[in-house]
Amino acid sequence: MFLSNLPRESLVVEVAPQVGTGATLSGDGLAAAAGKGDGVPFPEGCRVAHDEWGVGIVTRREGEGERLKVTVLFPGSGEKKLMVKYAPLRPA
Repeated sequence: MFLSNLPRESLVVEVAPQVGTGATLSGDGLAAAAGKGDGVPFPEGCRVAHDEWGVGIVTRREGEGERLKVTVLFPGSGEKKLMVKYAPLRPA
């Protein structure tokens, strides 16, 4: 079942702080973003966009800095575990 199939009234939407201005956070961009502000890049529950799989929701984070991995649920494509350093992710 996907989030789009659930009744809107049963969903709780939390808006997480977004890092940067919507640019892709990978490689050096991640390191720069991780050092700015109080927010963390791609917190659980935030929406992200991927070039191939579209918009998804971060369901899990592992590691920090250049070793940060996120698990993202993409409707229609399933769950993907991605290394943020290499994945073309951006806040959605």
